[in-house]
Parts: sequence; C-alpha cells; structure tokens
Amino acid sequence: MSRIPPDLIKELRRLTGASVVDCRRALEASAGDLHKAASLLRLQALTTASRQPRIMGSNGVVAVHALEDGSAGSLVEISFETRRVVRGERFRQFVLALARQIARSPVNSLEELLEAPLPGPGTRVLDALGDLILRSGEAFGIRRFHRMEARLPGVVAAYSHGSGSLGRLGTLVEVSGSQALAARRLARELTLQVSFHRPPYLYRQDVPEPRLAFEREAILRRFERDVGRGSSPDALADEIMSNSFFRTAVLLDQPWVRETSRTVADLVEECSAEAGAPLRVRRYVLFEAGAPLEEVVSPDH
Repeated sequence: MSRIPPDLIKELRRLTGASVVDCRRALEASAGDLHKAASLLRLQALTTASRQPRIMGSNGVVAVHALEDGSAGSLVEISFETRRVVRGERFRQFVLALARQIARSPVNSLEELLEAPLPGPGTRVLDALGDLILRSGEAFGIRRFHRMEARLPGVVAAYSHGSGSLGRLGTLVEVSGSQALAARRLARELTLQVSFHRPPYLYRQDVPEPRLAFEREAILRRFERDVGRGSSPDALADEIMSNSFFRTAVLLDQPWVRETSRTVADLVEECSAEAGAPLRVRRYVLFEAGAPLEEVVSPDH
C-alpha cells in the first residue's frame, strides 16, 4: 500500500500497544490487513524477547493454581527484566490465567503451551504473551511450568508465598487415600511446610545411601571421644541421625510448622483418623523465582 490510513494505524495501536512507526511498518508489510499486522507485531516482539537470555532467571514470579475439586494443580514461573511489569494488572491476569490453563489441560512442552487457548475469542497463550511484550516494552517469557494430577482417591493443593496466587515461591503437594476435607487440610498444611522448610527428602528411604554414610561418618568422627566411656558410638550416631539430620532433611520427620512439638508424621496420622482412611503423602514440587532450574521435587510414592 502506498499510504496507510491514520485510522488503521490508530486501531492497530489500540489492539497491540505498539508504536506508530512499528504499526505503520507492520501494516505496510501486511498490505493493510489489520489482523495480519497484529500477528506480525506479536511475532516480532516474541522473537526479540527470545534473543535476550539474560532475563531468564534474573527476575520472576511464580503463579499457582489448584482446581476446586483438588484433582490437579499447577506452577508456572515467568521471568522478566524489571519488577515494574509485575505491578501491571494486565500482566497479573495473564500469569494467573496461564496457571489455570495448565491446571485444567495437560501440556507436554512449552510449544504446546504457547498454542493453548486462553479466555477470550481466538486467544492463544502465544498471542497474549506477544501483546504483553508489545504493551510493556519489556522482554519476558515462560521459564518453566509443572502440572500435578491427583490419583484417585487423592487431592492436590497449591500454595503461593506472596499476594494471592502470585509470588516469589510456589508449592504443590499430592496426598492420596481420600478426598475428604481432612485430606485437603493435610495437603494444604504440607504446601506451607514445604515452602517454609524446603526438605530435600519426603521419606527416610528417599535419602541416598552415600548421603547417609557421609552424615553418619561425620557424627562418628565428632564423637570419637565418647568411645570407651560406656557409650556405643554406633548407637549414638543412630540417635543423632534421628534427632538432627532426619528432622531437618526429611519432610515426615520435621517439626510441624504450626506446632513444633509435633512432627509432620503426627499430622498425617491425625488427618488419617479424621478422614477415616490412611493418608499418604505422595510427592511435592517447589518453584522459587530466579532459583536454579533444579527445583525441589520429591520422588513419586
């Protein structure tokens, strides 16, 4: 087209938030087709963002969502350049909608997620992300995500350490054995426990043998002076492992965050009695914004 009508440029700016110059160029490249021009601008924004790897992991937020029936939950981390973008309501709504979409519909890769639908006529995750990048003028992207589905009978709970369902840290926990209120209560309590204490292991049997041997050897060396004084160093090491290492590193052995005179195992027993069925903690996942990608993930039990 030789001349782009000003009204068309104005409408494209309203739709995308792009500059006048970028809107004019996009309309010229798309022969005046408004929708093609908008798609072109989104693609350019996403391409520019993908060329800025420094943003990935520098700043970020984690959104969480658990379905109302407890059948599934999700975590998603979004990385960005500056924290200014977090204050925008449009950004917050996008991230929360993304977490809901992941919880509702299984996706196996980032490519599948970008093609997934979001609320709104014909809106994909890819389109919404491109619009946000255009409007904010910042590069940001989806760093990682995780979906957890409960095996029946069981429930999944989610927790965000922040404002609402959006913060710097998010946790998912699955509890099996019942879908009663007591099972939901246990799952919710454990999301808080994992977020505050971040145990590397769920059960004692999850601790690798080399780690056990290392901790035990360290204890024996520390208490060598007790040998010959009527104390058995092996028995002493076992006692210290139970009272120190396991209470720190193993979720079920940790003091319950709300009542430190009791352990998490005591809480599981209490909730099992309330549910009328034995409850079992199956797994948990923790994301912390900006942390290494090796998130805290327990084995699946």
